[in-house]
Amino acid sequence: MPSTPVPDPDRLANVQRTIDFFGLKLKPARSLGKRTVSFPQSIDERVADLHEAFQDPAIKAIFPVGGGYGTMQILDRIDYSILKRHPKIFTGYSDITALHLA
Repeated sequence: MPSTPVPDPDRLANVQRTIDFFGLKLKPARSLGKRTVSFPQSIDERVADLHEAFQDPAIKAIFPVGGGYGTMQILDRIDYSILKRHPKIFTGYSDITALHLA
């Protein structure tokens, strides 16, 4: 969602199998699968996906699928008050760590 694309459909299918194994429900970001020249979605779409995920009461945890360097592009556009008002489990590593620190 906030970072670089995951173009390999097998990798995304593996995510679904893992979610199923643990008995969880997957709710993909609205713009998952869209592409710009170098990213899966535009900056605005990635920020909107993040905001929507935090505001959705049905979502209990957020697991970004990829890492990379795209998170740096959205840090100054995130409404951190949304994240503060709707705390959730938010996992990840690599550039997702920037969001943890922010």
